[in-house]
Amino acid sequence: MSASVRVVAPSQDRITRPLPLFDPYKIDLAVAQLGKDLFEDPRLSSNNTVSCATCHEMTGYGTQALANSPGVQGVGPRNSPTVFNASLNPMQFWDGRALTLEQQLDGPIHNPLEMDSSWPQVIDKLQQDPVLSERFNTLLNQPISEQSIKYAISYFEQQLLTPDAPFDQHLRGDHALTSDAKAGWQRFVSLGCAQCHQGINLGGNIMQTFGLTHRHSDNLSDMGLRELTGDERDTLVFRVPSLRNVAMTAPYFHDGSVNRLRDAVEIMAMSQLGKSLSEQELDELVAFLSSLTAPPPPILALLQ
Repeated sequence: MSASVRVVAPSQDRITRPLPLFDPYKIDLAVAQLGKDLFEDPRLSSNNTVSCATCHEMTGYGTQALANSPGVQGVGPRNSPTVFNASLNPMQFWDGRALTLEQQLDGPIHNPLEMDSSWPQVIDKLQQDPVLSERFNTLLNQPISEQSIKYAISYFEQQLLTPDAPFDQHLRGDHALTSDAKAGWQRFVSLGCAQCHQGINLGGNIMQTFGLTHRHSDNLSDMGLRELTGDERDTLVFRVPSLRNVAMTAPYFHDGSVNRLRDAVEIMAMSQLGKSLSEQELDELVAFLSSLTAPPPPILALLQ
């Protein structure tokens, strides 16, 4: 699966459409609460100090305002992607190595720079909690296990959708965009940004080389997908990130090296499209990207 572009999503997902509106009657709030509690439980780490929420803060739009997040044994090399709307991505991680949220959980659990643990260790600690054990048995009809933990956490993560951005309202026919945002959306399509930032999440569904027309940096300490495959053709190939709530999730890129959205847009235009943007184009594109900011996921208001 080595190529400069790897499409994982179905072809129809290229069509941009609004996120589905929140319907609390379709959600099992008790299971979502269990998943949230596990998401925030530091017992998942070897030294009981790091949880999923350490790097994916609910008050920080599902990410952390650091270039690289600290874990049990140090700081990881890559920026923490947002967990908001992550369930809509057909692959997870910057190198796309996990195809489901359940698979994604194996990464941080075992990574010494994150939780530095193992499923047997996690299960042993959680099983010593009689109240938690009873919740698993009552809500899931299962004991605490790798499978049931993954199910509960991923169920919570699936509810972390942000459906009411101005751009969603625009796609539903409301007049919710400013003139600059409308112009920015048109430029986003005409310049070619939408070729990679596509689908319902405006990204997250293909792999792409960072630096198609111009290499942003000579720093090759992170070779992208090549780190996983060993294939030279995968050098600097990363998963294209979703742009939803992008104005709220700085710093940017796989290494968290850029702090300002405007700078990130300018870099991407040159590195991916070989284009230098005018101030007006930058203003309009940033206005469009800001229209992708929604309120926090509605589910959070219903959970403790």
